[in-house]
Amino acid sequence: MRQRVVKPESLPQTDDRPVGYIAAVDFFVKPKEDFQKKQSQVGSFVSISSITLIVIIILVEILGYVTGKEAYTTDLSIDKEMSVDMPININIDFPRVSCNQLSVDLLDISGTQRFNLTAEIVKTPFSQAGAFPKDRNGAFNSKQDKGLPHQLLKDPFSPLLDQKGCRVEGTLLTRKVSGLLVFAPKRKNERYLVYDLFKFDVTHKINYLNFGNKSVERFSRKGVVQPLDGKEYTSKQFSKIKYFLKVVPTTYSFIKAKKKATTFEYSAQWNYQNINIGLNGAIPGVFIQFDPYPIQIDNVFQRPPFVHFIVKLCGMVGGTFVVMSFLDGLVSYYAL
Repeated sequence: MRQRVVKPESLPQTDDRPVGYIAAVDFFVKPKEDFQKKQSQVGSFVSISSITLIVIIILVEILGYVTGKEAYTTDLSIDKEMSVDMPININIDFPRVSCNQLSVDLLDISGTQRFNLTAEIVKTPFSQAGAFPKDRNGAFNSKQDKGLPHQLLKDPFSPLLDQKGCRVEGTLLTRKVSGLLVFAPKRKNERYLVYDLFKFDVTHKINYLNFGNKSVERFSRKGVVQPLDGKEYTSKQFSKIKYFLKVVPTTYSFIKAKKKATTFEYSAQWNYQNINIGLNGAIPGVFIQFDPYPIQIDNVFQRPPFVHFIVKLCGMVGGTFVVMSFLDGLVSYYAL
C-alpha cells in the first residue's frame, strides 16, 4: 500500500514562481483571524485619552504654524556698516519747564558738540493739564496740527514759549559712536545763569524713544519692547537723571517677501541723583548716554514649507498612537 503524506496547514506553502520568492521577503506577516477579539474598559479609556491627546496636538501644531511660532530665527554677526548715521527718535514731555528754558544738546566722542538744537526737533508748549495753549488766533489742536504752527515755535520771542510745559519731538541724526543727549537749561553766552539752574525741573515723561527707522516692522519670538516708552520721573528737589543705553544694530528679514530692513534696538538702565547745584559742576538735567555695539542681531522670519509641517504632524500623531498602544498593553497585562 502506498502511504499518503499530508502536509500540515501550519507550514507555509511557497510558490515556485518569482512572485513567491518576492512574497517571502514580506516583513509584515499577516496573522490568521483565528483568535477572538476582546474589548475592555481599560482599553476604551486609553483609546479616548489617545484621541483627545492627538486632537490637542493637531490643534496646537496648526495654531503654531499659522502664527509662525517656529518661523523666527535669530543670528549674530559683525556690524559692517559703522559709517552709517544713527537716527534717534524722541518724544518727551517736560510739564514743569517752558520751551524757552529748555535746551537740547547732542555730543559724541568724535568731538561733535551741538547745543540748543532747533532744526531737527519741534518744541510744543502745553499746560500742566495736558491741553495746548491758545493763541490770539484761537485754540490749537495737537491731534490736527501736531502742536502749534512752526512759525510760532521757531520765534524765540513768542509768548507761547514762556508757558509751563514743553513737548520735545523730532529725529536727530548722529554718528554710530558713543554719545550723550542732554536736556538742560539754556546757556547764555556759553554759561548757565544761576536763576535758570534753580528754576529748572527735570520732571518728565518719555512718550517714546527709539533708534533707527520708525517705519520698520519689528518682530521676534517674544516680542519687541522699547524699554523707555512711557517712562515717567517726578522730581521733588534739585536732581538729575541719567539713562544708560546699549544700542545694538538689528536687521529684520522676511524670506518670502525678499526684503531686509536695518534698524536699532536697545537696553536701558537709569540712575537718579540729588545734586547741589554748582558743586563740582553739577547741573540739573536729563542725560541720555548711548553706546552702540559692534555686534549685529539678525532676525529672520521664514515659515517652514507646508509639506514639512504635514510630515512632522504625521510623525507626532503616529508616535502618540504607538506610545498609547504600548501603555494599553502594559496596563492590560498587569490588570489581568
